[in-house]
Amino acid sequence: MKILILGGTRFIGKALAKSLSNNKFYTVDVFSKRKSKCKKINKQYLGNLQNNFINSTPDYDLIIDFISRKKIHIDNVLKNFNFNLYFYISTICVYKKKKYKINSLKNFNQ
Repeated sequence: MKILILGGTRFIGKALAKSLSNNKFYTVDVFSKRKSKCKKINKQYLGNLQNNFINSTPDYDLIIDFISRKKIHIDNVLKNFNFNLYFYISTICVYKKKKYKINSLKNFNQ
């Protein structure tokens, strides 16, 4: 299985790239602004999702995206990469424990 990890040089992406590349059934490529320290990845592409893309994009079975922050980034991935499955992973909200109040939660069942 060919896998492309977008943003595979930070905490979660780096751990995932390392774990997947240790499995002989996966070929792992990483697209990121920074050079990956993972030695077992197949290819490293340096760039960003706004204007730097892989010139000849290989087909991927799976793309895991940790770096898209805007709709335009996701649109660029959909337009410029060939894939079967696309996982977009994002944190949309982070709370500090001291500021988090149970009383302030809205009822989402309405």
